[in-house]
Amino acid sequence: MGQTGYSLINGLNIKKYVVEQLMDDLFKTATKGDSNTLLNLKLWPNRSLSKRDFSTTIFYTAIGMMIPIIPFLGDTTFFAILPFSIATILLLVFLVKLNYKSAELHEKITIQSNLITVERVEANGTVKTWQSNPYWTKVNFYERSEKVENYLTLSGQGKEIEIGSFLAPSERLELKQKIEIVISNI
Repeated sequence: MGQTGYSLINGLNIKKYVVEQLMDDLFKTATKGDSNTLLNLKLWPNRSLSKRDFSTTIFYTAIGMMIPIIPFLGDTTFFAILPFSIATILLLVFLVKLNYKSAELHEKITIQSNLITVERVEANGTVKTWQSNPYWTKVNFYERSEKVENYLTLSGQGKEIEIGSFLAPSERLELKQKIEIVISNI
């Protein structure tokens, strides 16, 4: 594992990242790679329902949808209500699977002593890559943006790109601090 130290920034204890670091649940770092890599992050949107929990939810929803129609077993009313219950369950399955498809969106941020690379993989598989020299890269943080609160961008090589658009405002602030610490030590 890489070495870590602590420094006081704005009254907060923030880890200083030298080679690589372990991050919390949202920011995962690679533990293998080039010794020149100072920071390697993979960011993705929060998904609160795991695939196992999804199966459990569908199971209990199906049972819950069947309870009201059990008294109508053997009656023609049963067959009038049953299609709506099945359609509701199938719609729930479809929408949750669609949500899982959008969860394939992620960003990889790699900072080396001579190069910053941001790779964004869209839900449809499209990959967008941006690279810049960390010495000339600027971290821009707009607390009161028209788009979102705590809007975070990197600018360099004549371009400005948004990073962590799917993160919560507090997570974007944490990401900004982590990137600035690494860049300031180059």
